[in-house]
Amino acid sequence: LLLTKGFSHPLAAFMVSIGITNVVSTFLDHLLSHLGFHQHIVGIVGALFQAMIMIGSLIIGSIVDRNKRYYRTTMFCFYLSFLWLFACSEKTLRGASFCASILALGFFVGPIQPITAELAVEVTFPADENAIVAVQMVFGNLFSAVLLPICNAARHLHLKEYGMRMDYVLLLALCGSGGFFFSTFDAPLLRLKSELAGADNDVQGSRSPLKKSGAAASSFDDEL
Repeated sequence: LLLTKGFSHPLAAFMVSIGITNVVSTFLDHLLSHLGFHQHIVGIVGALFQAMIMIGSLIIGSIVDRNKRYYRTTMFCFYLSFLWLFACSEKTLRGASFCASILALGFFVGPIQPITAELAVEVTFPADENAIVAVQMVFGNLFSAVLLPICNAARHLHLKEYGMRMDYVLLLALCGSGGFFFSTFDAPLLRLKSELAGADNDVQGSRSPLKKSGAAASSFDDEL
């Protein structure tokens, strides 16, 4: 499965997405507390962040289900995730602006997971879908388990020249490199091709009886 052409790209994108969402969710309390937010506000923002991940996944995922533009949509989400993640790292951003950037980040980085899960199914067809999702979840959770302590150590370091914390730099580098690697994706959508081929066969099959009935009618006219 791991050696299947095109599978590594959605797998890497899935890992990057779940890694970013887990890091932001874990350290959101620390980030907002340092900005002077009360604990109940921190809880509300954390819940809204998770809600935006689900809302974005539902909206953008439903669009992709119709148009099958997995590559373009994933790249679009990577671009905007990088933009909003950079906005979150801006040291002058405070209060409502920071919260808005965090929620926008959740809206665009979250959908990468279901979209790339479907893309992985497309390129590995007819492999078992449950096995594919299980592989992605295992790799994603293992990656998050490694990334969290690294970001925890990095958040105490600062780039004074740019006024940025190292954990933001790490997440920006992760998002950028993940988007760059995914941009090299070039594999056929085998499941979609199979569905289109099946639809063409159904159409041709439905036309055959019509041709036969037309020929029979012509023969009947000749007899008359």
